[in-house]
Amino acid sequence: MDKLRLLILDLLKVRGPSKEERNVADFVKAFCRKRGLSVREDDVHRRIGGTTGNLLVFPKKTKPGQATLLFASHLDTVDVGPCPKGMVKKGKIRGEGKYPVGLDNRLGVALMLKLLEEVPGNYGCIFSVQEELGMKGSDQFVIPKGVKEIIVLDGSQSPGHAILSAVSGGVFTAQLTGLASHAGIAPNDGRSAIQMAAHAISRLTLGMPGKDVSINVGVIEGGTRVNVVPATARVRGEVRANRQATVIRELRKIEKVFASAARRYGGRLSFDYTISYAGYAHTLHRPVIRRCLAALRAAGFIPNLTHYRGASDANMFNQAGVPSVNLSIGAHFPHSEREFAILKEVAGAWRMVKMLAQEVKTQY
Repeated sequence: MDKLRLLILDLLKVRGPSKEERNVADFVKAFCRKRGLSVREDDVHRRIGGTTGNLLVFPKKTKPGQATLLFASHLDTVDVGPCPKGMVKKGKIRGEGKYPVGLDNRLGVALMLKLLEEVPGNYGCIFSVQEELGMKGSDQFVIPKGVKEIIVLDGSQSPGHAILSAVSGGVFTAQLTGLASHAGIAPNDGRSAIQMAAHAISRLTLGMPGKDVSINVGVIEGGTRVNVVPATARVRGEVRANRQATVIRELRKIEKVFASAARRYGGRLSFDYTISYAGYAHTLHRPVIRRCLAALRAAGFIPNLTHYRGASDANMFNQAGVPSVNLSIGAHFPHSEREFAILKEVAGAWRMVKMLAQEVKTQY
């Protein structure tokens, strides 16, 4: 356990926000090559931007075609400040400053590195990039032939929780165009695009307008100077729901609201939306669920199956046709300066992951 704790602390020192994962990728490569493990890096960053691609590593003596199970964790973090550093205090790993420490998902990366070092088997490990920007790395990852399941180590609750189902999500961009004019000399000659945007947003029910729907406006941009009636404004937001059809329906409703606001103030609207990720819902009879339940019980946990309103690489792998589950590993309060992990829970997460890797042969 001391080796795992030190490995986590070493990883936390390596800055690697989304699109800037090169240093942490090099850390993973050096760790693996020192132990005689080969690392494959794809070229996804050449298509989506960034400094590195996804990494794929197998244990010694395991060939790609032999692996039936993959573990996955993402290399990137949210902004952790210029000098990230973790510390151990009162049985917890936490940060020292006002930024998140990056346990999401340095903790998952550390668990997989320890697994590769100590546990042989017919499995592999994916270290994905740009998960925090919408699972961009896993979206374009080519899953090796023979892989039947993928277990993502990225859940933020205590170990023992497994995400049985997750929502679908879509994003929208509303580009509003009005007419510029001098705000003091001829204010009424202009058509304020910001006013159009404000009118539309005021008529949206943000938060959770339905029991399974959430709507958020996250970015508002517009105008050039305080003395100019703004001719342009751009609004970006998202919709999440259990069913993809519901996401599309709500996005179309939002488009109508913005179109009405543009007409009201004599402007124009350009509206685009995309489905970012598809949701999923597993049954208890699915092999990957049975495998996870057995491993959780063997590791000493009472399994807790949950529905998740967030998204993870598991969404993309399920969308690609490979049954995937996101397991919680105990990185509490991710994306905040309160982020921490309890060492006893980390030890439990290690037992769980080790059990899953050791049981690969018995399940197939």
